[in-house]
Amino acid sequence: MSCFIPDYCTGIECCADIPVLDQGLHLFIHLDLEKLELSYGFENIKNTMKLIDYVWGNEIQMSEAGDLIKFS
Repeated sequence: MSCFIPDYCTGIECCADIPVLDQGLHLFIHLDLEKLELSYGFENIKNTMKLIDYVWGNEIQMSEAGDLIKFS
């Protein structure tokens, strides 16, 4: 896995190789302090949540490929 912090400095992007699937996976998270939004996702799946409405302590869950890949 390799990660880097983009020029905007309020996010991180990572690429991970998955040998079993012979594929790579791109993951990212970005905090927009002007809009108070948090964007996160992997590959072409992106979710954005407004931090002003977020109930702190709640867990974020994402799944893809029929729940084969899960993030929380």
